[in-house]
Parts: sequence; structure tokens; C-alpha cells
Amino acid sequence: MFKRTLGNLFYHWPEKMVSISLSLMITITIFVTLAQAALVLYQTIATEQSFLNHNAFINVFGAFMTVLIAMEFNHTVFSTITGSSTTVKVRAVLLVSLLALARKVVLIDLKDYDYTSILALAVLIAGVTLAYWVVARFEQPPEETLPMIKRLFSLLKTDDEKQPDAVSIPPQPDVVPPLTDSESHFPISGKD
Repeated sequence: MFKRTLGNLFYHWPEKMVSISLSLMITITIFVTLAQAALVLYQTIATEQSFLNHNAFINVFGAFMTVLIAMEFNHTVFSTITGSSTTVKVRAVLLVSLLALARKVVLIDLKDYDYTSILALAVLIAGVTLAYWVVARFEQPPEETLPMIKRLFSLLKTDDEKQPDAVSIPPQPDVVPPLTDSESHFPISGKD
């Protein structure tokens, strides 16, 4: 027992320290990219470029997307620090990859690339999206959501399929009883 506990401590402790260090470095990177995004926005406004100018809009939007990607990456690392599992979830990494690919699609200038590069980018997006779908579909739900999922499925079952331990909802009457004069807000008899 002691050997197993000590082994887990020395196994998970370095991973936690690396995750904390990485999260701190990513946080610094987020603030630097936020400052760069603010600088890009300021330069766009100060040089009196119109936001209707495609290149100015793309530069500002690309800077904002970079900040969002860094924030999502930090969230991924931070969840390994606070969660019970010390492993980085594949689904979160695939989500960050999809965000980076979305940024690339937004920033791409079709005049500068040939069709094979654009086709390769499309295949890459389809592959990462398929991998995300497969992982999300077959990933086990967290333990705290399992009772809620079981309750939901028990409510969706028909009466024939219900198990004796499932909670049944009593039938509701189809007819609503009429209101009496004391319960009504409007006079029933027509008198004011």
C-alpha cells in the first residue's frame, strides 16, 4: 500500500509540476499575444486604414484568433492540473488543432497558394474533424455525469422497458378542473 502510494506520488508529482510550469508560460504568452493584438488594432486605427480594407481586417482578426488559440491551449493544460486525471485529453488537443486550422483558413490568401496546397489543407481539416468526432463519440463520460445520463435514459424508456428501480412519473389528468368564482381573476357571472 505504502509503495503504491509513494509510487503514484513520484509518478504524478513531476507531471503536475510540468503542467503548472507550462500553464504559467502559456499565460505569459497569452498576455504577450494580447498586447500584440492590441498593437495591431492600434496600428490599424492609427494609420487610418479602413476596416473595410480586407488586409487590415485579416490582420486584426488573425491576431484575435491567436489569442483565442492560446487561451484554449492554456485551458487544456489547466484542466490537467485541476482534474483527477493527469493526462492531456486527446479531444482537447484536437480542438486546439481545429482552432489553429480555422485561423489558417481565415488568414489564407487564395492568390498566394496553388490548388494542391488548398486541397491538402482541406484534407487536413477533414482528417482532424473526423478524429475529433471519433474521439468525442467513443470517449467515456466523466463519472459525475453518469448518474444524470442514467436518469435521462430511464425517463426515455417506455413503460414496457422500465425497470422496477426506475423512477416513474405519475400520469397527469387530461382535464383541468374549472376555476371557481373565488379563484378567478375575472368575473364569471358577467357582473362587475
